Amino acid sequence: MRTFLASIPFSGPIFLLFFASLSLFPLLLSAEEGKVIEKKAELAELKIKIAALQEVMQERQSKLQKEDAVLKDVDIRISDINSNLRDLDGRKQSLHTELSDLQTKKTETVTSLQAEQQILAQQLRSAYVSGHEGYIKLIMNQQDPAVVSRMLVYYRYLTESRVRTINRIN
Repeated sequence: MRTFLASIPFSGPIFLLFFASLSLFPLLLSAEEGKVIEKKAELAELKIKIAALQEVMQERQSKLQKEDAVLKDVDIRISDINSNLRDLDGRKQSLHTELSDLQTKKTETVTSLQAEQQILAQQLRSAYVSGHEGYIKLIMNQQDPAVVSRMLVYYRYLTESRVRTINRIN
């Protein structure tokens, strides 16, 4: 029996081709290994770039969350300020109404004061023109001293009331 190697003819083109391919096999392996190493290096670079991009993305996400929190705080402050403005506007309207009412009351009071001053001035003028005898004439013209006394008290109360009204308004 012949062995397998003994059956192969060691001459001819097949033999040469076989040995040539065997001699190139290590080169083919090293070319493949080179490509694998190159691809591994590219993969490592891509992993580094991805990690860097993820870090940048996390930083931006963190910054975005902080800015979102600040924006939320600003929105809350704006809402509070708007609420305060509405309250102040309502208070302003209320004060404006109160001021208008007070001005109306002042006008009425001034008008009343002027009327009281005119009446008092007329009474003073009458008293001055008639002199102090007005009271004596009044007493003499009345037959009933009780009526005279009541009239004098009435005039005194009326005059005192007008003076108090004028003093209170001034």
